[in-house]
Order: sequence, then C-alpha cells, then structure tokens
Amino acid sequence: AKAQEAAEAREAAKAQEAAEAREAAKAQEAAKAREAAKAQKPATQQPAAKETETSTPSSSRELRVVATAYTADPLENGYKAGDQVKSAMGHNLTANPNMKLIAVDPSVIPLGSKVWVEGYGVAIAGDTGGAIKGNKIDVLMPDKGTSSSWGRKTVTVKVLN
Repeated sequence: AKAQEAAEAREAAKAQEAAEAREAAKAQEAAKAREAAKAQKPATQQPAAKETETSTPSSSRELRVVATAYTADPLENGYKAGDQVKSAMGHNLTANPNMKLIAVDPSVIPLGSKVWVEGYGVAIAGDTGGAIKGNKIDVLMPDKGTSSSWGRKTVTVKVLN
C-alpha cells in the first residue's frame, strides 16, 4: 500500500510539473506574440510633442549613451549639395531641420521609439548612422552652430515606448 501511495505521489508530482511547464511555455509564447505585435506597429511620423528639456518622463528603460550631433546638411550626410536628406525611416530632414530626431543603433534602441534625451528633450529614434553602434546616438540639430555647441557628451536616454 505504501509503495502504491509513493508511486501515486510521484505521478501526481510529475503531472503537476508537466502542467507548470505547459503554463510557462504558454506564457513565454504569449510574451513573444506581444513583442512581435509591438514590433509591427507602424511608427508615428509626426514631430515629438514639446517637452521641457529638464523634465524627466517616466519610462520602462533608461540607459547612458555617448551623444554627438548632426544636421540635415546634405554635404554632412554623404549627399550632394542641394539633395534632400532623409532619415532611415523616411523623414525628410531637409524640410524639417527642427524636428526632434535621433540616430540610434536599432539593436539598442528600436527605430520608431519615442525617447527622452537629457539636454535635448523628447524625440523619435528615427535614423541610423555608420558610426552609431552600441550605446551611441546622434541628435539632429537645426544648424551647424547648434550642432558644434552640442559637441560630444554622455547623457541619459529614456525609451518611452
């Protein structure tokens, strides 16, 4: 009788483990599906809302990055003089030089993300760049003077969505 009770207890434990494993697998699959759906959501193509540069919105992810600046100047971006400069997401930077946009490494900050950059404000992660790898970003500035004034600095970035 004791042997049978022990066997039944082992079988019940196995069944419980199997049920828990199935639940964990379901939860993992659901999380993957949510991530895939999030990745397929079309990015907004409007300029970011005005946010003061000193306020720090709450976010799900925060990181320290080295930030440099760039402009929509065609010659600065590998284009010919007079060409229109477009971001990796298709934003026309020539027509919108005051747009709050940053270039990112998409493996660190997904393209299309809304971000807050210390000293710059709320922006869209809407561009990439050859030198932008890892924890580096490039912030779009309206002109060469502002870009040069920014220089190179380490700042906090908060991914807002």
